[in-house]
Amino acid sequence: MKRINLKNMEPLTAEEKAFSADLENYDQFFKYMKINKLDQEEWYDILILHYLRAVKKYLNIPHLQQYEFGAVLFKTLDSARSNYCKAMTIPKRMPEGGLVSLNYTMEDEKGKEHQIEAWLIDRKISVEKQVIFKEMFKEFYKRCTTYDDDFWGNEGEVNEYLKCELDLLIEGYSQYQTWRKTEKQFPYGYTLYNLERDIEGFRRIFKEVFGI
Repeated sequence: MKRINLKNMEPLTAEEKAFSADLENYDQFFKYMKINKLDQEEWYDILILHYLRAVKKYLNIPHLQQYEFGAVLFKTLDSARSNYCKAMTIPKRMPEGGLVSLNYTMEDEKGKEHQIEAWLIDRKISVEKQVIFKEMFKEFYKRCTTYDDDFWGNEGEVNEYLKCELDLLIEGYSQYQTWRKTEKQFPYGYTLYNLERDIEGFRRIFKEVFGI
């Protein structure tokens, strides 16, 4: 059988989806982080794909099924964590755009607000959906904070002004506070009206990415 890794891993089958969503199996993932005293907010995104890889390995490599799934999972996560820590010791440039807080709320079709971070770590939601949602949020953030053909600047380059606005809004600042703080950091002379137009753009991109 072809080795299962993150580069060639195919979408989950129906059986694999059901197995990964089974709370008894999924709880093993959180148990691993608890035993190793890992911050869930930090390590969830780093290890979740390896959880899915462990599911595929366990269901597709017959001799592994003589062991408990937890044993296979823990070994897979140990290896992934070790490789990640080694990679972090190699000097590298921080990705453009940096990190973003997920303390961001969105409305569902019924108008009820939800915090994105809560959606990402909710155990009742399909693991695969959580991973997809996280990638969609990354796309949303990147599209909101980079130049395109409509702006002055190199296409794909981070627009620090828009990034500052979006970060402050995500952190929960009001529109007025966001405008004042952004203008203090980048005194370009923009008005509150300009911020409102930017927010309209953020909302448009959000709807395009998430389809709501």
